[in-house]
Amino acid sequence: MMFKKSLTLSCIVLSLSLQGCASFSPNSEADIKKSEIDALDKEKAFDKAIRPTTVDESLMRGDTAVKNKDYQRAIIEYSFGLDLDKDSQPLYDRLGRVYYLNGDFERCLNSFNIILKNEPNSIVAHQYLGLCSFKQGNVDQAENHLEKSIELDKARISVAPSVKNEDGSILMLDVDSNSPWKAYNTMGIIHDQKKQHLKAIYYFKQAGRIRPNDVNILNNLGYSNYLSGDWSTAKSYFNQAIKQKPNFATAWYNLGLIQTREQNWRQAELSFSKIMPKQDAYNDMGVILMQNNDLTRARTYFQNALETSPQYHEKAANNLELLNSMTKEQE
Repeated sequence: MMFKKSLTLSCIVLSLSLQGCASFSPNSEADIKKSEIDALDKEKAFDKAIRPTTVDESLMRGDTAVKNKDYQRAIIEYSFGLDLDKDSQPLYDRLGRVYYLNGDFERCLNSFNIILKNEPNSIVAHQYLGLCSFKQGNVDQAENHLEKSIELDKARISVAPSVKNEDGSILMLDVDSNSPWKAYNTMGIIHDQKKQHLKAIYYFKQAGRIRPNDVNILNNLGYSNYLSGDWSTAKSYFNQAIKQKPNFATAWYNLGLIQTREQNWRQAELSFSKIMPKQDAYNDMGVILMQNNDLTRARTYFQNALETSPQYHEKAANNLELLNSMTKEQE
């Protein structure tokens, strides 16, 4: 069962391993198929007559395609631009970003490595190289690039013109609206995976300062606080995320998770029922209770799921069977 979003990415998803079969699995960014169009095939995809005549036109057309989430077309438009200027850094930047959105992390790496050769201190390139490395499971390499991106950004801010408070005093900043929030967010996820939850909370808070109302960052802050044992603060962040996006399923689920573990049964049922049918809510509460070794109450919720469902509820039945076997082992 998945609870925690990450890079949408901005955010990646952490899993809480439950023994039972849960009904709910919040989606991260919608899965997008990798582009099947290689640069060599672009001639077949679009007629030569509609080729852009300038790099600026290529960027504009590609950007329009990205806004429409037509990533394959965007790749082709930017690739046409490289035919006009094979050294255009903005084109490689756009290509790298759209490859990332399209799930083609290898080509994303290639694009930003080209930028890095010409701009070794590119904050954006290091950020995306870190994001792609993380997606590919290269956590050490990801950390190196993400930390470099953050370090370079802090250096940028340190030499920027001073920002003053209303009383005239200097406002000390270490992030601003241009800081690499995805780098901070992903570093938070990495530290949560290492069970270094206080460090994770620091990075998520930094990301939140850059994007204060981002529901995924608020959810990540909530989940990190939950993992660190601060359930009250965790619920506060989940509620903030829900306030920003009332139909945010992941936050509702995480809120229900904590309410179940607090034995606040009525509120948990209400939270789960916001995002799933009642029988599924009962089933998932049973799974959480079974993980907590509260087998008697878990049995009640699985039975409620079976009684409530208008059809045979296979997951609840399977979970009930699993619970019975666990009970026998403990006898």
